[in-house]
Amino acid sequence: MNSLESQLFQLQKEPATSAAQQPSKKPQSDRKLVDLPLFEMNMAREEGEGMETTESESPSTAGTPPPSLEQLLTSPDPKHEPFVWQVEPTKEELTNKLSTATRSMEHMNSLLHESEATNAILMEQISLLKSEMRRLERNQEREKSVANLEYLKNVLLQFIFLRAGSEKQALLPVIHTMLQLSPEEKSKLSAIAQ
Repeated sequence: MNSLESQLFQLQKEPATSAAQQPSKKPQSDRKLVDLPLFEMNMAREEGEGMETTESESPSTAGTPPPSLEQLLTSPDPKHEPFVWQVEPTKEELTNKLSTATRSMEHMNSLLHESEATNAILMEQISLLKSEMRRLERNQEREKSVANLEYLKNVLLQFIFLRAGSEKQALLPVIHTMLQLSPEEKSKLSAIAQ
């Protein structure tokens, strides 16, 4: 920022020195307006009403005249960054980008298909594991009922030796409860009891 200020100061100083070197050949009417004692160019300006901040001008710019139009046009504007031209991509670059994007998309699609296949396998395994868990739970319930082994033996013998009919049908709930039969096993036993 200091370098820009110093350049601006030098540019402002140059027209003042060049104007001092050239003899002043103003017309008579111009001299009268400038030389009038009532009109002072360097009159101090008072603060405006409602002015909240009082900033004093920097001493470097206080006594120097503003730069000329030519100097403003030729000097770079520090507020704006220089414009950067962007080169349009060539056809070859665009085809390379397109092929890269296509390969990336194909790779993502293959990953998606693999994950879907893995998901289907996992869902199958989940259903198998659930059925296995149910079977193990029934086995645990049977182990509890095995404590009444003598009672179970008598119920099974009655079921085997009775003829098909209502008495066999009456023993089915007891057998279901004691042996914790699966729905398939229950239906097979009901078919035998009829």
